[in-house]
Amino acid sequence: MIGLLLACGEGPVDAENQRRAVDYAGVPGTRLAYAPGATPDDVPLWLAILEEAWELREGADWDEAPVWSRHEVTVDGPLRVDGVEFLPAEPRSSSDYTAYYGTFPDTVSTTVSEGELTGSWVFARDLGPVHLAVAGVERDLVYYEYVDEDTGE
Repeated sequence: MIGLLLACGEGPVDAENQRRAVDYAGVPGTRLAYAPGATPDDVPLWLAILEEAWELREGADWDEAPVWSRHEVTVDGPLRVDGVEFLPAEPRSSSDYTAYYGTFPDTVSTTVSEGELTGSWVFARDLGPVHLAVAGVERDLVYYEYVDEDTGE
């Protein structure tokens, strides 16, 4: 899989210079592909950000990849996945994070301690997870795309 270098610009966090979990949860209609950091050309694990869920698939192509799992996501305050808090309503710290895909200047990190998604997670503002852990394997972002939710394209 070929990744492109992402140029991320720094901007104001928001009008009050506060961070909100919803800003890091990702935009519905985004598909992100991940691979272990040492092997970015592995068959990707895909994450689709839907209105109230995340869907995971594994395969070379989203449309042909079988569904691995689906997780309920809420962002009315904290970011919760299947009822587990991933980020507090107002994450306090931010840092740069470099993944295979590029460097993201405004990220927040967490460690999830229960469930299938146990491990280290890093979220980039206005994109979503750029590092995740699923089934005991940590992966970095290697590609992402925005799709038209109405047509699936």
